[in-house]
Amino acid sequence: LGLAVTHPLAEITPGDNVALRVGNALEKADAMVVLLSPRAVHSGPMRSEIEYALTSPRFQDRLIPVMLKKTADVPWILQEMDMIQAAADPAVLAHKIGARISLSEENFARR
Repeated sequence: LGLAVTHPLAEITPGDNVALRVGNALEKADAMVVLLSPRAVHSGPMRSEIEYALTSPRFQDRLIPVMLKKTADVPWILQEMDMIQAAADPAVLAHKIGARISLSEENFARR
């Protein structure tokens, strides 16, 4: 599908400004995939990134929640979205995410 994935936390070095690096990655992103698990939903930074995406016109219909591990504490707004359920096979999950991103690209181009 020609998708590039940015994981700023994997690229951060000691002394880097984490918030700035994540913010820069979000500014360059065309879509956001939110990976949900019991631990992730309690992450302050993750909640901030979701809030950013929800208030940014560039991410309208381009925020894609993925349930990796069942949790009851998913933010209500994400529960209202068409959430992708993790598959046992990572390739199947990657295909589902890619298809959703492609669909969001098509919808975005129609606007």
